[in-house]
Amino acid sequence: MPRPKGSKNKKEAAPMTTMEQITAAIAAAAEEVNSLTSAVDEAAQALKSRKAGLKAAQKNLAMLQKKETVCAEQTAMEQRKADADKLAAAFLQSGKSLDEALNALK
Repeated sequence: MPRPKGSKNKKEAAPMTTMEQITAAIAAAAEEVNSLTSAVDEAAQALKSRKAGLKAAQKNLAMLQKKETVCAEQTAMEQRKADADKLAAAFLQSGKSLDEALNALK
């Protein structure tokens, strides 16, 4: 025996949404948007402070590198001066004149 048409294949109707449910959903969505916005603002502030810290650290690093190069140049200059003094002393001990020693250093 055939079944009556559509007797078991009926879909359940979606529940009707009331105005209260819609306003509650809107309020929940607005609250979520506000919380996400505050999280983004906090992250932006943290990023800003970290960038400022990075800039200060880079400035400090550049200053220290500059000091390091100056110290290295001074050390090299002192080493060259000490070597020149040793060489001049060696020339003078060997009996050469000061002019001959200066010409050899050049």
